Amino acid sequence: MTYEEQARLSRYQVTADLSGNGLVTLVTDRESGQPFVRKIRSVFQPEVYDFLMSHPVQGIPRIYDKIVDGDRLILIEEYISGSSIQDVLDGGVLFTEDETKRIALLLVETLRVLHSNTPPIIHRDIKPSNVICCPDGRVYLVDYNTAKLAQSIQGRDTVLLGTPGYAAPEQYGFGASTVKTDIYALGVLMNVMLTGSFPSQFPSEQTVKGLLGNVIQKCTYLDAERRYETMQEVEEALNAPDDMGWRRYLLPGMRKTHPLVAVLCGAFYVYWLVYWVNGAKTATSFVGDIGSRIWAITGFFSVLCVSGDYLGLHGKLGLNKKMGKEKTKSIIILDLILLGLLLLISVLVVLVIQMIFRK
Repeated sequence: MTYEEQARLSRYQVTADLSGNGLVTLVTDRESGQPFVRKIRSVFQPEVYDFLMSHPVQGIPRIYDKIVDGDRLILIEEYISGSSIQDVLDGGVLFTEDETKRIALLLVETLRVLHSNTPPIIHRDIKPSNVICCPDGRVYLVDYNTAKLAQSIQGRDTVLLGTPGYAAPEQYGFGASTVKTDIYALGVLMNVMLTGSFPSQFPSEQTVKGLLGNVIQKCTYLDAERRYETMQEVEEALNAPDDMGWRRYLLPGMRKTHPLVAVLCGAFYVYWLVYWVNGAKTATSFVGDIGSRIWAITGFFSVLCVSGDYLGLHGKLGLNKKMGKEKTKSIIILDLILLGLLLLISVLVVLVIQMIFRK
């Protein structure tokens, strides 16, 4: 290590040992007081970290400095405040389908950037302890010491670099790691988030059903040829409407609920429609009354469909990547914009009708 490199490292003061062996420590910039993470790696591919340092990727901690010291790599990384998926699972808490889908979509977004590099960068160690969830909803994929450029993986993987259970068969010497290796691990991760256990290779034993169950099954085929080809395909599958047959076309409140609840919701929708078509008097003029009714009917059912994720609208609008209050706020804003547009359309319809009557 040169004197200049030693000087760069000396500006950081160690404040906590995060790994217990000194290889991952929390450090603080002596001048600014800003926290960073210092990592010492003995297994790494320099080209991967060259890319990550020169091309910051959303969902990956930014690398501010890297120094090669013999056969070691010393990194200064962005400090991410949050809990890993493993921390949550260790607390005896499983993730809901919506939470799992949102986190998976954010990971897919990050992995798409890595896989679109030439040659693709394969992470090869996607697991609960390597996914950090922040309180504000951001998700980070960490630890790239096993990551490789696809072209550098010749023939077959000869050394297992990954985690048993999450590592794809090709990482055990049955082939070379590709983007499908990360797809396999992502599928396993989703199953563990939902059930706390690894997925079964037998469809009849799959504990996760529906849309996510189908995605997990296709991600985790032992035969890589049967998996999704790209993360783009995984994203499309995750955003697809749940396969419920003809019921997917029913309005929100009538698809997955108890039959009695579905009947009550259907009755309310019919009542609302009949009320506004035949009942309510909303304006003194005939034309104004028509405009009000058009706005009330179209506005109600449009807001219902957007808020209720009709035919997978949330995925198409990118709402599945948001969480909690942020997602609710986005839905409310969309509803208000939609109501405003429909009001404008209703007014235009009224004006056209008035022009016709005047003639």
